Amino acid sequence: MILDCHTHSSFSPDAEDGVAAMAARAAELGLKVYAVTDHCECNRFYGEEHYEKIERGQYGNKELAESSLRAILEVRERLKGDMKLLAGVELGQATFDEEAAGIVTSNDAYDVIIGSMHQIPDLEDFCFIAPADYDVDKAVEQYFAEVYKMCRKIDFDVLAHLTYPLRYIEGNYGVKVNISRCDDIIAEILKHTAQNGRALEINTSGLRQSYGKTFPESGYVKLFKELGGEFITFGSDAHRASDLGKGMEAAEAMAVDAGFRYAAYFEKREPRTIALN
Repeated sequence: MILDCHTHSSFSPDAEDGVAAMAARAAELGLKVYAVTDHCECNRFYGEEHYEKIERGQYGNKELAESSLRAILEVRERLKGDMKLLAGVELGQATFDEEAAGIVTSNDAYDVIIGSMHQIPDLEDFCFIAPADYDVDKAVEQYFAEVYKMCRKIDFDVLAHLTYPLRYIEGNYGVKVNISRCDDIIAEILKHTAQNGRALEINTSGLRQSYGKTFPESGYVKLFKELGGEFITFGSDAHRASDLGKGMEAAEAMAVDAGFRYAAYFEKREPRTIALN
């Protein structure tokens, strides 16, 4: 395994193990590059008293993100061996509060900022809602529209788990989504990602979940390459040390099959590459 650049420590309240334990496991696996990217949800950025409505999943606020960053830098200071430990953050719903997003993206201590979308305006995180309770096709279309908006308006480095809603709609509930109806806007998302020197993430969490596939699947990875995408990266989205590195071999094979010869990671917000086997 070469790298795992999307993982969570106990500073993400939906995760289990501390930064030191996660880094130790990454070194044990022989990863060359490892990034801790704890949650920072822009629509939950401040304390609960800031918001009129309290949403479920109050994880990844400003305070936790800052604590995560300090812990990563402290562990990196003590780290021995050849593994490169990167300080990252998963910036969720940045379009919901662009001022909050700017606070995070202006912090030059970060090596990598992952852009992600877990919900759309007026709906909770897809992990909390059953497809029977909303219009699935409309919500998925709105999701990709919000991702495209994020690509155009927010400063980030890696586009994370592009097809995230399918983890729950198809994986947990078995409701089939005709995602091809969104192919035009997905192509625009991928084109914008490529043109701005960002990396597309192959997120392998679905391989160990009921969904059984990566986010996104290989067809969109190939399309990204065809549209001029230069940088591809891999993330297990591990929320515990035991899941670190899972699915990386499949992700690497998918990238090679799509025509990529290098895997990417970001250091001090600049892309770096490692040759794929």
